[in-house]
This record gives sequence, C-alpha cells and structure tokens, in this order.
Amino acid sequence: MAKKVFKEKQQFFSFKPIWVIASFMLLLGITLLRLYYSPSFKVQVQDLFLGAIALILCLAFIWFLMHLSLKTSISEKGIEYKMMPFHHNKRIIPWDEISFIRIVSIPRMASWQKSYNHYLLQKKFTFSGRNGMSVETSWGERIFIGSGKVDELQKALKKAIKHYKLMEEGKTDLQ
Repeated sequence: MAKKVFKEKQQFFSFKPIWVIASFMLLLGITLLRLYYSPSFKVQVQDLFLGAIALILCLAFIWFLMHLSLKTSISEKGIEYKMMPFHHNKRIIPWDEISFIRIVSIPRMASWQKSYNHYLLQKKFTFSGRNGMSVETSWGERIFIGSGKVDELQKALKKAIKHYKLMEEGKTDLQ
C-alpha cells in the first residue's frame, strides 16, 4: 500500500441533516393531522398515492445529497479520487500519465465570469467552487478535482513530486 501524502474527504453537506429530515416529517405530520381533523376532509386513494410518491422522492433526494462525497488522495501511485455515489471504486491518475498539473484558486463568484469559462471542457469533481487541481492527462483528458484545502494540496503535490521524482520539469506550474 502506497503512503499517502495528502488525504481529504469533502461532503455536499458538511453536517448530517437529521434535523432537516425531522423538521420535514414534523411539518408533514402536523399538516396531515390538521387535514384529517378538519370537517371537510375526504380521503381519496389517488391523493394518498401521490402524497406517498412525493414523500418517497423527497426522502430519496435528501438521502442522495447526504451521501454525496468526494475523497481525494495523493500517493506515490498518483492522484486518487472517488466521488460517491457515482464512483464505486477509486479512480487513479498515475504520475506517468499526467502531462500537466496546476493548482487553481478562484473566488466562488469570480468562477462565473466569462474569462474563467474556458474550463467548461473539463470533467469536474468538486464541492468547493473552482479551488483545487486541474490535471491534463497524456491522452488529452482534462480533469478538475476540487479541494477545500488548496494550500495543503499544493504543499503535498510539491512534496510528492520532489520526494518520488515523479514528473519532469515543465509539467507543472506549482510555485
């Protein structure tokens, strides 16, 4: 097993939104009880069926957002990333297949400006806006992997490249 120089796990929610689900269920329960005890309440099967489908879809969407996560690590093998639930296995970009790598750090609102839109042709795996690393592979694929710890990521990339003598000069613009 290769020693990891950098390791990070990001989640869509930085907290577990149990309170969101509980408050949603409480409001739904209060609404249903109020409807049930109103004098003009008449239950129809299709209304209950549509309500159950809507509830299941809402809970499935919340579950999906709770489990959306990005794991990134840098080791002597290369750059490893895994975005759950889309990737079930980690993806590895070996060092010998990287033609260029750069650290990108752009403020969140500036990423919508026209001058930054040339990044649209990349595969993007990020929860932190346009902060992370941009990797170009030898077969022409461009991948952006986001990071909430850009400074640590930059130090780890420098350390990995220097320590393992992984990349030739000119393949990176790390300062």
